[in-house]
Amino acid sequence: MAKKDGEVVERKDVAKCVENVVGKVENVWDTKLTEYIIKVIPVKKFLVRLQITDQEVNRLLPPEKRKKVHTYSPGAVSYCFKKEILIPDEYITRVINLPKSMRLDPYDSEIGKLKAKKQYSKWKKPILESVATEEISHLIFRQEREETGKKEYTDFATNCSMGALNWISMHNEILAHYVGKKILTLSEHIPIVLRDRLMDIWSNAQRRESYSAIQALNQHYSISKLASFDAIAIPPGMEGTTPQPIAFLMFDEHPTYKRRFEKIKDIWQKNILP
Repeated sequence: MAKKDGEVVERKDVAKCVENVVGKVENVWDTKLTEYIIKVIPVKKFLVRLQITDQEVNRLLPPEKRKKVHTYSPGAVSYCFKKEILIPDEYITRVINLPKSMRLDPYDSEIGKLKAKKQYSKWKKPILESVATEEISHLIFRQEREETGKKEYTDFATNCSMGALNWISMHNEILAHYVGKKILTLSEHIPIVLRDRLMDIWSNAQRRESYSAIQALNQHYSISKLASFDAIAIPPGMEGTTPQPIAFLMFDEHPTYKRRFEKIKDIWQKNILP
């Protein structure tokens, strides 16, 4: 195991390092991740394993809800229908020769199609902790909303509209970044946290405003309670108004809508928030 935050984590210790992060994420969520599996995959087999699992997911869903199969390897992936986190035993870097005519945009779908050279290196502990924090948080988010497990996942993904699924996914991402802010506090974490927040939060106005709303609300309500909403947003055209209005979204087609509404109806019914 790495002894210093800047040192590497050996292959045999990757699962142990991720397991150590689970407790930290649970503390921020104030709940336990009751059922999960951490699977460490040999780095050169990781993409194939993701593609196989993606196909398993898609077989559960109607054609219009099927997800794109991974074309390149992210740092790690959580699959709520199997209650598992897949992570490679080494860190993967994609080195892209970007065409001069193309502006670098991390959200551009064309980036995933570009040819890239893969480089493998042992995990640095701060990077591994950052990746693990996000995926563990994603899994707790799904657990708290009763979306983990094959039947539960299929029910909510099939019944919800694409618009609802996109809002829920965004809420999941923003909460994971907010949880990371509370856990990844060492100086060695700063470059990774800053990079991810710039790319995933601050570069997108809606995500930025939702993040700020969650940050304000968490002074009064727990993360697990805020996760019961399908989204928390600033209504379009209302930015900069005082007091700042906050929109709480819930989609009644979601199978767990009624149970989750019972958890948050005290917030929903307030005319003026704290």
